Amino acid sequence: MSSLHTYLAGDIGGTKSWMALVSISPDGEWCIEYSHKYPNAEFQNVQQLIEACLNDAGTDASQTAGLSLAAAGPVTNGYCMMTNLDWEIDTAQIKN
Repeated sequence: MSSLHTYLAGDIGGTKSWMALVSISPDGEWCIEYSHKYPNAEFQNVQQLIEACLNDAGTDASQTAGLSLAAAGPVTNGYCMMTNLDWEIDTAQIKN
């Protein structure tokens, strides 16, 4: 499933987050390989959520080409303090 053409995508809400692994074929076709809604109360931060999703999907970050997250809150210099959830999203931390 995972390849250099597989991306992790997520919509981080106030109570739950939808996460998905999406692959793109050479001809440009998109395919959702894995999708799941996670209750945010089970996680302390977005990093734990990402790790759980990748683990549940049977892959890891090294097998993905990128990550795209939608989150409610202002973003400045790669940092978001969510307005409806006590999480901070920092791209520098996620990259590591």
